[in-house]
Amino acid sequence: MNCGFQSAVFGNTVTEAPEPAKVKILLDGETISFDEQPVMLNNRVLVPLREVAERMGADVAWSEAGRIAVSKDDTGVLLTVGKDTVYVNRQKFFMDQVPVLLNGRTFVPVRFVAPALGAKVDWDEANQTVLILSEGNFSDSFQSTEKYYKLFDVKVGGQDYCSPEEAKQYVLQQNLLKYAENIRVVYIRFAEYGPADTMVTGYDWEGNSKAVWLSKDPYLETIEVDGSVLLQDGVSEEKIYAILQEKGVKREDVTDLYLAINNKELNQICWYALVQQEQKKYNYLFDFKTGELISEYQYEVEGNVSYSITKKQHPLYSCFSL
Repeated sequence: MNCGFQSAVFGNTVTEAPEPAKVKILLDGETISFDEQPVMLNNRVLVPLREVAERMGADVAWSEAGRIAVSKDDTGVLLTVGKDTVYVNRQKFFMDQVPVLLNGRTFVPVRFVAPALGAKVDWDEANQTVLILSEGNFSDSFQSTEKYYKLFDVKVGGQDYCSPEEAKQYVLQQNLLKYAENIRVVYIRFAEYGPADTMVTGYDWEGNSKAVWLSKDPYLETIEVDGSVLLQDGVSEEKIYAILQEKGVKREDVTDLYLAINNKELNQICWYALVQQEQKKYNYLFDFKTGELISEYQYEVEGNVSYSITKKQHPLYSCFSL
């Protein structure tokens, strides 16, 4: 069964050789002839990506790090050999079978590539045939494919900020810092599932204490520097605690205090303070340069639900939403 097939490569990992898929592939009623025949792996039919995509009018190009870009009209697809994540028009999906390299060709589940390019896929059990239609509907005589193939699913929630190790490695390799001391994720809108950066603090080559904020493009998986600042150029953490104390907030009431970029275009950096006192929560935003209070939010807590009851915002910063 495996004669003539090399082992499939998942990234740098070699797995068992797939079996030939004894199926036909029809595109709009015409049989597709392949130089490399479709295979069966983990109960999924895999087809050569380029041959199917180009037959459907798409362009296929390799990019660096094993990524393959597929484009057709207004649709752009980016996938990586050995990874289950794929981007369709910059939206992130998961596939239940990763793309693999086989005999120098990239093989992907046919149940992925056709729908991603706007076609419909069905399975003719009686004739052991995969049916691809670029337009139109299938006859009711064909059974559903949901049990035979699993369509990729949208990722819900989560973030694509840098991991601590990625962030540390990047700032040191790029000579942004000589030493990296502390690394943490900072949320730009106070919310855990809102936009976030990875902040690295340490010392630069001149011995100055410095903070650097990094983000990761979830589409290209590239790391970008969103901003940096010398900590000596603004008010200190202790100064913020002192300002909060003047407002009746004790140090033990502060559940979190961190620096983050509030506005990337203006490189506006702020202190974010989260406070809880009995059944009330407060979010404070202070200007890093001056320590001036920019905004204050107060929430009434009932059970696990917080209700916003007051909001104060400095008029000069009314254009910045939190």
